[in-house]
Amino acid sequence: MAPTPDLPSFSDKRSVRDNRNGERVVISGMSGLYPESHSVKDLANILYNKINPINNENVRWKYEHPEVAQYTGKMPGLKHFDAQFFKVHYRLSNNMDAMGRKVLEQSYQAIYDAGICPEELSGKKVGVYVGSCISESEKATFYAGNSRTGFGVAGGSKSMFANRISYWLNAKGPSMSIDEGCCSSTEALNQAYLAIKHGECEAAIVGGCNLCLHPQSTIHYGRIINLSMDGKTKSFDTEADGCAKSEAINVLFLQKAEDALRIYAEVVHVKCCIYLSNLEHETKGQRYGFYRDPDNMANFISTFYEEANVSPQAIEYVEACGSATPEVDKAELEAIQKVYCNKRRQPLLVGSVMSNIGYCEAASGISAVTKVLLGYHSGQLAGNLNCQSPRNDVAALRDGRMRILTDHHSFGRTYSAVNSISLTGVNAHVLLNGHYKAKDPRRYKTNIPHLVLLSGRQETSVNKILLDLKSRPVDPEEIALLHNIHKTRITGHLGRGFILLDTNEKNETICVHEKSNYFDDSKRPLWFVYSGMGSQWTGMGAQLMRIPIFAAAIEKCRRVLEPKGVDIVHIITSPDKSIFDNILNSFVGIAAIQIGLTDVLQALEIIPDKIIGHSVGELGCAYADGCFTAEEMILSAYSRGLVSVQTPFIRGSMAAIGLGFDRMSKMVPPEIEIACHNGPDSSTISGPADIMKEFVAQLTAKRIFAKEVPCSNIAYHSRYIAEAGPGLLKYLGEVITSPKVRSSRWVSTSVPQEKWNDPIAKYSSAEYHTNNLLNSVLFEETSRLIPPNAVVVEIAPHGLLQAILKRSLPESCNHVPLTRRGHPDNAVFLLEALGNLFMVGYNPKVQAIYPKIEFPVSTTTPMLSHLVEWAHNESWNVPLFVSEKSKAASSCNYIISIHDDSHNYLKGHVIRGKNSYPFAAALVAVWDTLAMVLGVPKKQLSVKFHHVRLYLQPVLQDREQLRLYITIQRGRGYFEVLNNNIKIATGFINSDITKTVNANDELKLVEQLELKSEDIYELLYARDYNYMDRFRSICNANMSLTEAHLLWQNNWVTLIDGMIQLNALRRHHDSVSQPTFIRKIVIDVNDHLRAVDGGNVITAKVCEVMDSIRCGGISIENIQFHDVPSSNEEQVALKKNVPQFSNNNIDVQYAGLSDVYLKKVFGVAAKESIDNKNVIEYDFSGVTNRKERVMGIVQDESISTHIQAKPELLWPVPEHWTLEEAATVPLAYCLAFYCLCFKARFYRGISILVHDGSGALGQAIISIALAHDCDVYTTVSSIKKKRFLLKLFPELKEDHVDCSRDSSFKDMVLGGTKGEGCDIVIISFKGLLRDASIKSCKLFGYAVDTSLILDDEDYIFGMDNLSKSNTYNTLQFSSLFDIKNVEDLKRLQLMVSEGIAHGYVRPLSRVVYAAEEASRALQLQASSKHIGRVLLHLEEDIFCTQNTSWEDLGIQFAISYGNLWNDDVFKLLNSEKVENAEGIYCIVNSDLEIENTNKLLEHLNLTIRRLNWSIKYFAVIDVNSDISNNITKLTEPHNKFITIKLPSLKVVENNGYFPVSHAIDAIEKAICNKQPLIAAHRTELSFGNLLEELANLADFPISDGPLSMQDATLEELGMDSSKSQIVRAYLRDVHYVSLDESDIPSLTLKKIWELAGNEEKEMFTETEDLKTFLTHIDPDELLATTEIVFLPTLITSSATTTDEFDVNETYLCVVPGVEGLHVRFRELCERIKVPALVLQPGVDKPQETIQEIAQRYAKILLKKTQLKKRFYLLGYESGVLVALEMAAILEDSGLNGTIFCIGGAPQEVLEKFDEKLARFETEESLQSAVASHMFKLLVNGDSPENLDIEIKNIPTWKEKVSFCVQMLLGRIHHSIQYAQEIIEAAYERIVQVRRYESQPRPLRSLLVSIRPWTSTTNNVKFHSLQSHSQQKVVEYQLQVPLAFAAQDMRCAAIVNRHLDKDILEAFDNKNLCETYHTNADSFVCLDSMLV
Repeated sequence: MAPTPDLPSFSDKRSVRDNRNGERVVISGMSGLYPESHSVKDLANILYNKINPINNENVRWKYEHPEVAQYTGKMPGLKHFDAQFFKVHYRLSNNMDAMGRKVLEQSYQAIYDAGICPEELSGKKVGVYVGSCISESEKATFYAGNSRTGFGVAGGSKSMFANRISYWLNAKGPSMSIDEGCCSSTEALNQAYLAIKHGECEAAIVGGCNLCLHPQSTIHYGRIINLSMDGKTKSFDTEADGCAKSEAINVLFLQKAEDALRIYAEVVHVKCCIYLSNLEHETKGQRYGFYRDPDNMANFISTFYEEANVSPQAIEYVEACGSATPEVDKAELEAIQKVYCNKRRQPLLVGSVMSNIGYCEAASGISAVTKVLLGYHSGQLAGNLNCQSPRNDVAALRDGRMRILTDHHSFGRTYSAVNSISLTGVNAHVLLNGHYKAKDPRRYKTNIPHLVLLSGRQETSVNKILLDLKSRPVDPEEIALLHNIHKTRITGHLGRGFILLDTNEKNETICVHEKSNYFDDSKRPLWFVYSGMGSQWTGMGAQLMRIPIFAAAIEKCRRVLEPKGVDIVHIITSPDKSIFDNILNSFVGIAAIQIGLTDVLQALEIIPDKIIGHSVGELGCAYADGCFTAEEMILSAYSRGLVSVQTPFIRGSMAAIGLGFDRMSKMVPPEIEIACHNGPDSSTISGPADIMKEFVAQLTAKRIFAKEVPCSNIAYHSRYIAEAGPGLLKYLGEVITSPKVRSSRWVSTSVPQEKWNDPIAKYSSAEYHTNNLLNSVLFEETSRLIPPNAVVVEIAPHGLLQAILKRSLPESCNHVPLTRRGHPDNAVFLLEALGNLFMVGYNPKVQAIYPKIEFPVSTTTPMLSHLVEWAHNESWNVPLFVSEKSKAASSCNYIISIHDDSHNYLKGHVIRGKNSYPFAAALVAVWDTLAMVLGVPKKQLSVKFHHVRLYLQPVLQDREQLRLYITIQRGRGYFEVLNNNIKIATGFINSDITKTVNANDELKLVEQLELKSEDIYELLYARDYNYMDRFRSICNANMSLTEAHLLWQNNWVTLIDGMIQLNALRRHHDSVSQPTFIRKIVIDVNDHLRAVDGGNVITAKVCEVMDSIRCGGISIENIQFHDVPSSNEEQVALKKNVPQFSNNNIDVQYAGLSDVYLKKVFGVAAKESIDNKNVIEYDFSGVTNRKERVMGIVQDESISTHIQAKPELLWPVPEHWTLEEAATVPLAYCLAFYCLCFKARFYRGISILVHDGSGALGQAIISIALAHDCDVYTTVSSIKKKRFLLKLFPELKEDHVDCSRDSSFKDMVLGGTKGEGCDIVIISFKGLLRDASIKSCKLFGYAVDTSLILDDEDYIFGMDNLSKSNTYNTLQFSSLFDIKNVEDLKRLQLMVSEGIAHGYVRPLSRVVYAAEEASRALQLQASSKHIGRVLLHLEEDIFCTQNTSWEDLGIQFAISYGNLWNDDVFKLLNSEKVENAEGIYCIVNSDLEIENTNKLLEHLNLTIRRLNWSIKYFAVIDVNSDISNNITKLTEPHNKFITIKLPSLKVVENNGYFPVSHAIDAIEKAICNKQPLIAAHRTELSFGNLLEELANLADFPISDGPLSMQDATLEELGMDSSKSQIVRAYLRDVHYVSLDESDIPSLTLKKIWELAGNEEKEMFTETEDLKTFLTHIDPDELLATTEIVFLPTLITSSATTTDEFDVNETYLCVVPGVEGLHVRFRELCERIKVPALVLQPGVDKPQETIQEIAQRYAKILLKKTQLKKRFYLLGYESGVLVALEMAAILEDSGLNGTIFCIGGAPQEVLEKFDEKLARFETEESLQSAVASHMFKLLVNGDSPENLDIEIKNIPTWKEKVSFCVQMLLGRIHHSIQYAQEIIEAAYERIVQVRRYESQPRPLRSLLVSIRPWTSTTNNVKFHSLQSHSQQKVVEYQLQVPLAFAAQDMRCAAIVNRHLDKDILEAFDNKNLCETYHTNADSFVCLDSMLV
């Protein structure tokens, strides 16, 4: 807002009214929209008929909230706006604030009401001042998704409210928007008043705006002031209970009195000022808001009147604020009494428009002024509404000096005051003085009807005004205002009309004529046509004489002709038909009428563009053109008539012919001349009378129109009147003494167009007019110049030429004759003609023909603003609040804990000792989500899953919740199950199932089910499946595991999982088989119900042919598994192998590892199948059985020490090579030749780019290429590798080696090849680097991709890569081993041999590992840190782990089962079949018969010694850790005898799991260790070990320790993207986590640790002193002080705000402890099945007692949540005390509920406080501790070193707090005031808890005691809650201390367990899918019912 200009100094006591009368500032126009009112007139109707416009109909919102008033004042028509009129384009209109739109329209209407044409204000100093405060449209304008067009600034900025008006008006005065709260419009009036006074502007538009669009505003206002909930604002009433919110947009038009056409009132003085008070004390009580101290307000008002120099006792009426707040109303009345009622004689009338229309906020000031103006206008002040019992608690009211207006009251129309009060602290006062001017109905009489010309936005707009005018007596002053408005064209008015109003003898208004039509707003040329002889008729001017201007013109003519004996008045008014027998009378009569009509048109400012005359009509042209005066014209006509009379002519005649000049010129006889060329089908001929008569008869006979016309027997415009020429020239010469130049407007019809520049045509001279008489009339030729859109006005006594003009001119021309022969009232006809001129676009100033009105008009002149009708043909956006119009999304969040009753069964899903969330549960959750999306009850919808991919079974933790996010695409049905953005499962689901199996077909068992449940789960246990409880769902099965019985436990998860278990058990794998893909799952609910049929066992059957399983209504097809390696195995484990000797065997000494081998081992390479076996290729070197040293390549299932190789892939090892060197050559060089010669075209001298030049393939290719003089380019990953290459290949250029980690190599290649690229490019990259490599290829070059097929990668090969005609090949080396490719193998063999011979095939650099270090070798190969090859030195016979049985290896073995060994063992030992036993293993798993066991061991030992076997292994394996200690040592133990102690192999909850596979591995390692007694135990994977393993695999450095790297992603740590597959395989096989390769780089180490199932152990240890109670500081200061905070639960989102909740819901109300914050309860509430809210005490009432807090909380709950029948309270810590007090209050209100007490009984809570605060012996020490503790929390631990000491040394609590506050300056983001209050509140709450005393009151409600764990449990006496309850108290014990009790996962489960049954049922049936608002992120809605 602009600063208020300095007021004039009042020190000299001069009145602000000491100005000239004309300089007074007055209100001349007003308009407005009000509740249920389209105009001020409607407002008057409401005021004076005492209608309450505040109602609850058509409310702007549908929002149930206890604080939202449903009764509001609503302004009509918000959605409408006439955008075209105000030149606002579509997009801006849609983004304009509705107030900005409506204030534009109201501004026009206020100007209209003032009788001003808005066009008249263009370019003038007109100020615009608009007051507004809160705009509820800003959110929509600026932030809504569909409003972000960029026009929000122009459309929504409040400054544009005023600026847009100024722009539309082209006003040059000040333009400002003002915000002073409720006094905004009053301050706008003040600014306008001052601006006019100071000369800044000459007029001003003052507006006020307020809309109520959003229910939240009523909540906010209701918390500051009292709002009426029933819509009745009872101002100054004893029953006043608040005001109703309302709307208004109103405008006043201010002018100086001298300029005003009407005056409603004079603005005497206006003043606004800030109310200065002690706001600190008024922000927390009822006095905040409208309240003003009476003395302060009285002082303000008294000063106001001193400045105005007006006595307060002169004021008749005060329009007060009247907020209907009892205390505020009284204060205002007391202030009024102090100012106005001293020594008062007449009662002061007091009223408030707020009682009538409600509280209009920013528009309140103008609303009040408007009410006063209506009082001035009508003479009556409108009484207050809803004032049945006026208050009388003010002395002036009691003694009659002041009176509340309860009814309408007349007054003297003198001084009135308007008092305004703003919530923002502004006081405003306005002094008005009435302007009364009585209306005299006898004044302004006229003899002609009133012509009213009107325009509007459309035809209906005009008709509305016409209808209004006809409905009332004719008011000349009102019509004068309308005349002034429409005196000029108003841009955008597309409707025009006029009306002729008159009054009959009964004094009734009659409509003489009216017309309205569409107006195209186009500018048309105006042509005046003056007719000639023939237009005269008797009495032609009689009625026109009633028009004063016409009569005055005739009077001028009379005075000129009277000396010549001619009575012109008699000529034009006489009814004598013979009067025109004298041709002289005709000439002067026509001329006089034309002079009169022309004068009328000129007075009305109708100016023609062109003028044309017919014959004597050119005299009229001369007059209209200004060449003649009226005297000259009438005398010229007289001269023409005189010469006609005086000159003797032959008897002539003239006739009108129906043919044009062209045709007539060929037909007329020579004696006849064509006198007038009238038109294409009309002419006038002239000649001798007898010949004319004969010729006319001939034409008639030919059916050609021909008729003689009267001409006084004179053949005008022919050679027969040539004798009249000299005489006429003489007479005209005497009249026209100074000829004037004809203007271009005058188009001649007497001179041909080609002679218009001749001298005779230039002047309106005697010669010109003589020529006119003597020569033909060329009207036809000249009329052709009239344009097709012209308006042609015929000026003559009669429209003689109308027929000719209409036939000759285009139809688009408009013809307006001003008179008509024989019309009963040519004055009316003329007025109609003027109206018709207005209709075609001209604006006659018709006020000129009526008596002049004296402005300003009289007081009661009707208002005009309501007459304006807009073109509201379009609806525009109105931002209305839309509540709960949300739509369920096809996605859902699930939060799961194993402590929940509904999820507790998941504890039984254990694999490898880890409790994991089953895939079956994820699929059932998807099923439930689809059901909710489709609105079908859960588990009742038959569905089909297909193409399901399974990735991860997340670990279920004891102390953490599992969060799942499930989303389903509508239409396709694609779903994803995510856990923290990690995929769990994906696939497709739909409800369209196709039955492929007859539902009636029963699954009949064929085989006997021999395997029992125990047997099945023993088998699964051996494979590391540790299923328990409900997940042991397989009852029995046949031996082939194709048929089984599954247990139906009314649980779909366990049933589906049982089907998956059965399939997994059927796999030939000794460890976990994890499902990865399911082609189809069909769940037919109906079939399943039939199959179950009340039983609990269902038959399951596997169809091996169809690869499917069916059980009940579930069928699953094509389950694919990934066989996870045994957890004890390395990726390559080396074991003993029995040799298989062959004549062609090769003994392998060295074997080479490669990336291909590595990826196949890890399972990340593309699948290649040969006889259903996975094979790998590796190269080797070794010795044949003939002792020949060979090297070669072999394809086998695993690396082996004894192989048979294809002879085509064998080479002899050169003598100078070692076997180690030889093993590096075959595979690398074969691949090199395969790439260069098979996949590309290799020849000498070409250019080659090969990536990873330091690798084996890279070195081989570089060696070959350099030997053939090729230009070689390569890339490496490090400087070290670059140096190595340059050293290994000196010929290699240094600038031809670049980095492989980015695409810079492309620039290297193109630069080196001069932009051409390389002939051959060997690619081993992915993504962008692959694309860059291809672009490095030359025209017609070759690109060979070595990784695409290997990695089974999808790659989009862009068509643009073919633009250079390149060849792109992929590599699959294994295809060469096909038998049909033998010749290719031989070719390769030859190439390598030649290379060896020529020296370019040579050994490569290498790293060699021993066989037992195979795992390290693989890690090195995976990390790519090596250069060249990685070899294994196979010193012993080894092979890669395969599932090979002992029988296959030729090993004999015997097994004895049972508790004791039987004799079979000893028989076997003594038999001859056993030559030599090398190993004896005794497994002991029971501590029974220990002595017998010892005897048998002794016997066994003696037997071995006797047989003298070379025993290698003799072990006793103890699987019960208590047995080994009891086994007696052998008398003489064998030297190989060892005892191995194993952990228990049983799965026990919360204990470490030791699987069978680990046990086998432990036995193997223990035997190799050869110690006499070995105990095995499980080692936990540490974070450091995980980090090291990943670093080795992903090739990134470890720095700064593991913890510092846990939040870094693998990509940030430097992992190359090519390593993603290796890491993915590692996570899948080691940690059972299957992820997309694309997800790997973005994983953090911490996330991998969590995915591996490692719980982050948070230590919930007992806390000390204040840390038990105070741990959080909310960073959001506003949220921390909010009394209600909603927390997200299972059925509510975190987006729910304090003011947006459903009062129909039942809430869990959490009562916090002394901390008083919601923060610690967020996790607890996430799994609650009802909405939850936290009641926060705030910091402004720290000294409240427990009882007072309970009272306040109970009041809040009852008011805001509207508790109906029950409640749920959860008290935490000291909140237990408050909750129990609240429960008593709520029970007193008739409610029952449940109270959860976290902390136990009140006595336990108090004892806990005593225990924790015991070390603070004095109150001062406690204060110091609290201050120090809160300080540290505020600064997050960053406190000064000596803080505690400094605080301790401060004596008083207040000083301690002050010290802390000072120290906090600059350290915190909170406000210092908040910091101080929170410190004080913490201490005061502790004090109140310690002071608490209360007697137990037995409650009806259920009490649930949730007692935290305590370290002093044994010494603590537990107190029961039973004394507080009439019911039995339910008790629970947590496993965490009080400080962490809310974080215990059991708490939410306990709360849910005790919810009422109906709530739980409602939750089960509730749609839990996420919801979204249908109007995106905004609250914009266009609803015609609401606006």
